[in-house]
Amino acid sequence: MEYVYNDYIEKFDRFAKEVFNIDTGNPGTDARLGIEALKEWYKKIGQPISLTEIGAKEEYIEKLVKNAVQMAPMGTLKKLEEKDIREIYKIAL
Repeated sequence: MEYVYNDYIEKFDRFAKEVFNIDTGNPGTDARLGIEALKEWYKKIGQPISLTEIGAKEEYIEKLVKNAVQMAPMGTLKKLEEKDIREIYKIAL
């Protein structure tokens, strides 16, 4: 979500409003607040919000990227290339 939300501000603003009742009237801010609210909800229910929390390390990223690239096309809103997947893993670390 963090990687693609700028490309889909309206969708993520709607997510923030409909799921977390966030509506500041400021496009982009609502999207960002919705993503943060989702992270907080995951924490509240005891779920990890980073790869580090499950024991992943930076040196694993290249292997994870190679595995992901071998799978079916990645991404639901945007087709993700290898460089995109690498950046997502870095954000998730």
